Amino acid sequence: MSNTLHTSQGQSSNKALSSPIKSLAPELLGAIFEEAKPHWRRSRLSTPFEIILSHVCRNWRGVVTSMPSMWTTMEFYSLQSRERVSSYLQRAGALPLDIRLDLYSLDKDLRQGTATLPTLDSIIDLILPHIQRCRSLLLLTYYEASIYHILSHLAGVDAPVLERLRVNFCVSAVLSWSDLSMSDLGSITLFSGRAPRLTFLETEMPSIMPPLTYLTTLHLHGLHQNSPITYEYMLELATNASALQNLSIRGLTLITSWPLDFMNPSFQMKELRSLLVGDDGPLSVKLLLSVNAPQLKSLWLECSFDSFASFFESPQIDGRNKFPALEYLTLHDTDSYQLSAFANSFPSIKYLHLSYPHLFNVKYLESALLRASGNPEIPPWRQLHTMIIRTRNEVHSGRLFDVLFRAIPARKLTGRPILQLLLDRDLLRLAIKATTVIPEFSVAMSQLDTINYREPWWLMSHEDTPDRL
Repeated sequence: MSNTLHTSQGQSSNKALSSPIKSLAPELLGAIFEEAKPHWRRSRLSTPFEIILSHVCRNWRGVVTSMPSMWTTMEFYSLQSRERVSSYLQRAGALPLDIRLDLYSLDKDLRQGTATLPTLDSIIDLILPHIQRCRSLLLLTYYEASIYHILSHLAGVDAPVLERLRVNFCVSAVLSWSDLSMSDLGSITLFSGRAPRLTFLETEMPSIMPPLTYLTTLHLHGLHQNSPITYEYMLELATNASALQNLSIRGLTLITSWPLDFMNPSFQMKELRSLLVGDDGPLSVKLLLSVNAPQLKSLWLECSFDSFASFFESPQIDGRNKFPALEYLTLHDTDSYQLSAFANSFPSIKYLHLSYPHLFNVKYLESALLRASGNPEIPPWRQLHTMIIRTRNEVHSGRLFDVLFRAIPARKLTGRPILQLLLDRDLLRLAIKATTVIPEFSVAMSQLDTINYREPWWLMSHEDTPDRL
């Protein structure tokens, strides 16, 4: 029995030694590891790719542990995550770090009775000495108070290589255990005003800001009653974030702080290229009328359009092109009867994205594509060449196709053809089936993806960055 076992082990060892991959030079093996490294964020329940490689065999372990680029992402999900810190720091060498402080589950569980502040401090103390090496930083907790506590530690440090910062929480409440008050937090300037490479910020606390000088992308999301957007705040933002190119705002706004006179836009945002607004409607109207953005290329509206009559009737809009460089218009969850007004207000559109429109009544879509200007021989959106449509429910898609099958050939006759339809998977399947009986309907149809649709917010929503949630 023992001889048989010994023989079997010897054969396995010989097979391992004779395996072709064993003959690869360490440099080539390392290049393979680098190429195979996942480009998407792993689940918190899965083992990191680099850890898996290091446990395959001694040879692989020697190669992967000598590759600093494999160890630059430090993830904190639990107290056990602390055990990996020293080895990751040692193996990463002097390379910049991507730190994910995802304490959502831990923070939620700690409220069941365990001491919270000492636990948070034990993790903060591990990463704080290395903030100067941090390239991207994600802060995610369950409670707002925990985020405040973490941010208070970042007020007095420098972040010379920090490029991306994302700050999120779930429950909006400053709990009694916190030693910070709202007034104290209002005076915090993150990183002592020194973050010369910070270009991306997502935050739910607009009152606590890092330096904005070089910021090009800002997401103000999850805004609530303790931190609404005011007119004064937006005015200061437009002044200090002069390089801002992409701005998205979602949440509550203190509408009463806005002045009533919108004849002269007060937010001068000369570099702004992309604007996304998601609210209950009034903010979108007031913000659009308040901003001067001559280079705005994309406008994405996720809001109630019930209050847009005041926008369409504004002297700013009447007979004028509010955003002369605008090419992309996304209307989320809108009724088609408003499309004609949008066609008249934003005539330079090349890409019209109807994101989950109401398909029950689409008769106004035909008017918007053919007659919004009032002259049937000159269609609105004269430069429109691509329509993008996504829907939650295909029940009424037949009505949509009936309109498109009439409007698209009609536009072609006017010399203003729609050349391309980008549809979600289900709509594309139904469209292909419907066009088999209409051979004269000739327009390119493709499934929507990031290759054929390069709208900025669409691309950003599909990015898989180290700080992605």
